[in-house]
Amino acid sequence: LSLEEGNRILKEKLGTCTPDEFAYAEQSLKGVYKDEEILEKMDDLLELFDGVLVRAENEYPENHPLWAYLEEINAV
Repeated sequence: LSLEEGNRILKEKLGTCTPDEFAYAEQSLKGVYKDEEILEKMDDLLELFDGVLVRAENEYPENHPLWAYLEEINAV
């Protein structure tokens, strides 16, 4: 699967993804890969999400997984 095809599929199936949704998904995958593997592929990852990753100020209901994730970040 090429980066271009992956990007097309993400746009078609996902549409957009906010940074907090992206970070939550990344945290959910911890242990499946090594941090070094992601760092080595960061340019590819950014190309894959080009036009998908968007900035947004989302509000989530209390106790929603993304609400809890943002609360943890803000507590640090």
